[in-house]
Amino acid sequence: MAIVTKKVDFTRVFELIHYQKEKYPNQKAFNSFSQGQWKSQSTEEIQNRINALSCWFLANQFKAGEKIILVPVIGSADWMILDFACQQVGLVVVPIHPTLNENEFNAIVTETEARLCITLDEGLYFKFFSFKEKINAGLQLFHLQPEKVNFFKPIQESKTSHDLMTVVTSFRNTIGEDDVVTLLYTSGSTGLSKGVMLSHRNIVNNIKAVLTILPLEPGDRVLSFLPFSHIFERASCYVYIAFHSCPTKLV
Repeated sequence: MAIVTKKVDFTRVFELIHYQKEKYPNQKAFNSFSQGQWKSQSTEEIQNRINALSCWFLANQFKAGEKIILVPVIGSADWMILDFACQQVGLVVVPIHPTLNENEFNAIVTETEARLCITLDEGLYFKFFSFKEKINAGLQLFHLQPEKVNFFKPIQESKTSHDLMTVVTSFRNTIGEDDVVTLLYTSGSTGLSKGVMLSHRNIVNNIKAVLTILPLEPGDRVLSFLPFSHIFERASCYVYIAFHSCPTKLV
């Protein structure tokens, strides 16, 4: 494994993939166990899929600042790809727990005016579809269960058009460190759940602080199974990428 010693840095969260690609290129950057077998993806493959999905968002007229709701259960590379693809074009990710009830979900959809919601599987798709139908929200719903109706097919793309990729690059160049990356909702234990805005600067500062104390080395493998809607899991995944550890997901 080649380790590059040239100066490479990141100031925005989505730059982590490029950071790893330049500093610690890896053919097995992301690993997942699904349907009885392991699948590995390189840093470059992940970046290509991120770029393709960013292009899809632009081609479908998504605008910077719009909210995208994700409903994960456990970690997977797909959630990371969705996250980074949204960030590159200024979309704000709103991860929520799959256990939300109807009132909680509809309050978040109404407050964020989210345009898209992607769930882990068909079961969660039908659960949240039934919720949103009662508030007539203009929310599109998909899931990540292949070969089922309403599967989010763009997640599988890895090719981009030159013209759209030029626009994605322009978007990336305009995103600042204080722009909002994500909107996290509290548990609501003391009342209504409240949305907390986190910027690139907030998250990057946390990543760099953790890098100095976490007992990891480039090439280490880490096992990840917490839901991506949990901020600890999400931040940990960012740290693994920066460390050039190999996130191993059970899906």
